Amino acid sequence: MIRMVSGLVLILIGWSDAQVARGAEASLVERVAAAARRSVVTLRQADRADGDGGVGTGFVVGDGMIATNFHVIGEGRAVKIEWPDGAVTAATAIHAWDRTMDLAVLEGPLPEGKTWADFPPLALAPADGLPLPDGSEVMALGAPQGLTSSVAQGVLSARREVEDFPGVKMLQVAMPIEPGNSGGPLLDLEGRVHGVITLRSQRTANLGFALPVSAVQVLLARPNPVPMARWQTIGALDPVVWQPGPGAGVRWSQRAGELRAGGRGAGFGGRALLLSSAPVPSLPYELGVQVRLGDESGAAGLVFAADGADRHYGFYPSNGSLRLVRFDGPDVFSWTILAEVRSEHYLSGDWNDLRVRVEAGTITCFLNGEMVVQSSDTTWREGRAGLAQFRETNPAFRKFRLGVDLTPSAADVETERYLREARRMEESAARFRRLAARTHQATIELAVQAALKEPGGGLIHAALLLARLDRPDVEVEAYRSRIARLGEELAGRIGAEEATASPESSLARLNEFFFRENGFHAARFDYGNRANSRLPEVLDDREGIPIMLCALYMEIGRGAGLDLVGLPRAGHFVVGLRVAPDKPLMVIDVYDGGTILNEPETAALTPATVPEMVLRMLNNLQSFALDEDDRPAALRYASMAVALDPPAARLRLARAALALDQGEVALARDDLARLETTPLEVREQLLLERLRAAVPPL
Repeated sequence: MIRMVSGLVLILIGWSDAQVARGAEASLVERVAAAARRSVVTLRQADRADGDGGVGTGFVVGDGMIATNFHVIGEGRAVKIEWPDGAVTAATAIHAWDRTMDLAVLEGPLPEGKTWADFPPLALAPADGLPLPDGSEVMALGAPQGLTSSVAQGVLSARREVEDFPGVKMLQVAMPIEPGNSGGPLLDLEGRVHGVITLRSQRTANLGFALPVSAVQVLLARPNPVPMARWQTIGALDPVVWQPGPGAGVRWSQRAGELRAGGRGAGFGGRALLLSSAPVPSLPYELGVQVRLGDESGAAGLVFAADGADRHYGFYPSNGSLRLVRFDGPDVFSWTILAEVRSEHYLSGDWNDLRVRVEAGTITCFLNGEMVVQSSDTTWREGRAGLAQFRETNPAFRKFRLGVDLTPSAADVETERYLREARRMEESAARFRRLAARTHQATIELAVQAALKEPGGGLIHAALLLARLDRPDVEVEAYRSRIARLGEELAGRIGAEEATASPESSLARLNEFFFRENGFHAARFDYGNRANSRLPEVLDDREGIPIMLCALYMEIGRGAGLDLVGLPRAGHFVVGLRVAPDKPLMVIDVYDGGTILNEPETAALTPATVPEMVLRMLNNLQSFALDEDDRPAALRYASMAVALDPPAARLRLARAALALDQGEVALARDDLARLETTPLEVREQLLLERLRAAVPPL
């Protein structure tokens, strides 16, 4: 009794010490966070007309100095500083910045009535000190999703290079990072800054990267200050050359020889003009520009005979067509479409050269050197020339020109002809690749359908064929032979005992053979990797998700005479062993190393058919592809699922949604049409209506 009581006391003491330690640690985190919050600010771009602005974080690194990411402040933008007490001031200068390192240091005034003692600079970890060890606890302060003064706690997990910052050892942190955290400090539990939160992982919510604080120290040591008034002229238009016309709300900018429009004009239809200061020649004259639309459903191009307000002509591409329009006023009732044509010479998603020749009696419009429109409208001839965009097209313009004759030279025509031919060949090659992919897909669909009619259901054959959707070079028969040999090897081992072996003892031999001798095991740390759902790779790597391990386990066990079936258990797939006709199935969790399950709900499990198992494999692949944002692959899997179960409404709805996303409108339209007379559940009917509304009209 004394020994037992002593043991309990020791346990209680240990528990108490652990609780005290955890409480002390929590108290330390709270103290560090409370102290650091005084020096962490929220930064907001004041001009957000082009939609690229947003909210980020900064932290005080000296009197009047605030460190952040370059992408938080945006080039050429005014920046507002929201202090911890809620006061707002405007940044007065950019003290230092570096685009490559995505870092900036702002200068900003204090809120009224405050001193820098109210917002003390955070201590920066010494550049020449020992690096913070991997596994150290860290915290980040910022404004995730705009929620100011938020704290996240995590672990410094590694230092590694990432694609966007070659040559830089970024700090990899295991903690939730969201938009708005960018520019915030990464602190240790002593309150020292070790990094600037910069990136979040696109694959998981609990992984981010921070730039090492040594980069901030370099900026502070070698500043390149610019007053905010000058900063806001970076990328701005030259007011001597260009004047924005009606359509406030659009931000016009210029960089590397390109003019860009961002946002939506305040005029009807989102119209916004940018007029050239260059004098328009006497009739006849020509104007031209090269334009690329950010959104092909929008419109952007040339304007001429403009009065500086709402009157002008416009020639521009819109939704794949070319339009010549006369604008006599501010609304659609004062617009006249003089011509609207489609042209084989239009290059969707690419640069297109627009040219207009204005004569006393005609207006002639050219696209990529080819005449596409001619109009005899003579309503307006006097006025300025320039550019226009409609809606939120986000276009880019280059090579705007005005002159008496802009006919390209013979050399330019020849160059453009070669380029057009190259683009035509590229488009033709892309078309043939699409045709090859569709033919390959159809071939696999037919092969899987045939496999499912084989004696025994053809599960392994079908699963191997699914891998060819991604890996056309998979040698299916070679893998079938390997799996068959594994079954034969196990059967040979059991053979000597066959007369006396019970199903249970054979199962024990299967587990020994499958898990311990051949090393098949659960994918636990990289579960969503599609290699874990492709049977050839599961066989090669000996690692997979539950249903793939179950499929192999069943096939090898059946080769040795075991009567195994697949069971779709909630959570993950398991396997059932029929030990006798009058006995319940013995349920095996293959994902847990062959553990026998005796849970009450396992008695009610119904064996899955082979087609059901194959559809479940496809569903997994589709889900993982969407996690990776691989929409083309997700559409491949959805099409295979529809081929295996054509009447299933949910499969057709899923494929229709993916087809619309990939621009396969005809495929989506066909799926939705087939569901017109299909009885649907309420949720399916709602989704059907939403998809119908999203289909472009014929």
